[in-house]
Formats: sequence, structure tokens, C-alpha cells
Amino acid sequence: KPPGHPDGSKWCIPMIAASRCLSSLGQRFRGSRQVFNTRLSAAATMDDLSFSSRRSPVLARHGMVACSQPLAAEAGLSILKRGGNAVDAAIAVASALAVTEPCSTGLGGDCFLLHWDASTKEVSAMNGSGRAPAALSIDRVRRDCGVACQEIPTLSPHTVTVPGSAAGWADAIERWGSLPLADCLETAISLADEGFPVS
Repeated sequence: KPPGHPDGSKWCIPMIAASRCLSSLGQRFRGSRQVFNTRLSAAATMDDLSFSSRRSPVLARHGMVACSQPLAAEAGLSILKRGGNAVDAAIAVASALAVTEPCSTGLGGDCFLLHWDASTKEVSAMNGSGRAPAALSIDRVRRDCGVACQEIPTLSPHTVTVPGSAAGWADAIERWGSLPLADCLETAISLADEGFPVS
């Protein structure tokens, strides 16, 4: 039963509340893997799902995984069945999507995460966006782009960041996960190694 609803008649939708709360903060994140916390005054209910859609809201009592690829959804569900938590399942899904849908998500991207702690009613956000390479210096940028350069040209290789996904996954598991990272990556590794049907 959701926290704050002892009779189970209303279901807590923490991510909707989290999104609203974080949006209202108007915070901008800079740097890699920044985390901040905020306290929510109230959780959302099914009334917050009033939107026009061809699909009905789906409720589950023991966990749920939703994504665009069935094999990735199965990766997350298997983690939940093994006793993992939502963060473990999310990392399993993200890593499986990196294999099955590399055009949509992957190791070459970034990782952003909202985490709801039901016991403290607190939302934490993680910014796993990439940073500039560690060996890149301002002297190198000035040498390559010109001393008078006020900003890095759009097509310069110096505009490319080091991807933050893998570090974000590891940081999320370390901070909020309940299973080892290797367990969460197991399905993705198997899909990459053995292959999978493409439809």
C-alpha cells in the first residue's frame, strides 16, 4: 500500500509530484552527477492522471516496468523479481535499451534521474551529464580556436563532452541501489553477447 494511504484506495504517483516539484524550483544543473534533494508536501493521486489518451492508466501492486522495448522491460522486471528496487530496475532497463535501441539511448549519452524516497518523502535528482575531457585545458582551446576566441565554435571537437551514462548508472546504484551494478547489467551484457530478435 502506498505511504500515506493506509486503505490502499488511492495510489501514490511520486514521479508526477516529483516532476512538478522540481519544475517549480526552476533549478538549472551544471556539471556531472550533481544531486539535490527537496521535500514534497503531498504525493499525487490518480486524480493527477487526468489527460487525454487512448490508453488507460495501469496500476500494479508489486512493481511495474514500462519502456519502449519489451526485452528492456523484461530486464527491469527480472531485477524487481530478484528483490531489486526501482533504481536497480531503471539501470537494468537503461542498459538493455543501450543495446536494443542504441539510437534512442546508450552509453554515448547522459543520465538524468529522479529518485523518490517513500520513507522520507524526499525527491533527489541526479544530473549525469557529460563534462569536458579532463586533459582539456583553456590553453589548448585557445591554441586550437584562436586566442581571441570568446566561445568554442559549434563544430569544434572541443564541444563534445565525455558521456555521463555509465558513471551515472554506477553513481545511482551506489547511492540508491540494492543490488550490485554487475547484476543490473547482466541482461544487457547477455543481449549484446548473444544477440536478440529485431522487429
